[in-house]
Amino acid sequence: MKPFYFTKLLAVIMALLTIFATIGYVFLAFIGYGLGRALNSEVDTTAVEKQVVIMVVTFLFIALLTAIGSFWLRKNAWRVFYIGFCFVLGVGCVGVSFFSIMSTGIGAAILIVCIGIGYLWLGYLALKRI
Repeated sequence: MKPFYFTKLLAVIMALLTIFATIGYVFLAFIGYGLGRALNSEVDTTAVEKQVVIMVVTFLFIALLTAIGSFWLRKNAWRVFYIGFCFVLGVGCVGVSFFSIMSTGIGAAILIVCIGIGYLWLGYLALKRI
């Protein structure tokens, strides 16, 4: 079997999952900001919307790096970076999910844990060249 076959497959799945989670977050964030405007809240929504856009661009870049980066794993330097990237992102997602259970709900926290575990598994597959 070709080297990195399952790594590439999982990378594309994780990129799609990250994109869907980002789109879901944006949808819920803009509903919340729209309701805040409708109820005349005192929060300056333009500053918050800029933060949402920055987060969305960051997550979409991470998804793009995950998908496209898996096809460059034959290069040794890129493989070392990609393995570290996946492990750091996986541990970060799992850690953030424990803090976000009460603020985002159980469903969103489970999604974040699944994304974190997927990135940890992706890093392991890239490390073992599977």
